[in-house]
Amino acid sequence: MQQHEQFRKAMFIAEEEFLWVLKDLIRVQMPAREVFAKAWKMRKAIDKSGETINFGKDSCPWKE
Repeated sequence: MQQHEQFRKAMFIAEEEFLWVLKDLIRVQMPAREVFAKAWKMRKAIDKSGETINFGKDSCPWKE
């Protein structure tokens, strides 16, 4: 009985972690891809070398 209870606790922890990662992908990462793609396409309008990207008023997560 104790083993089943511990397994249920572990499943709950794994589910919470999975949902946290999934929410981050949906709320942060996917919208950031669109912002980055737009800035990437416009980079040569900012600097002819294409080495500078301007996000304007938009922002992106920068750690990932």
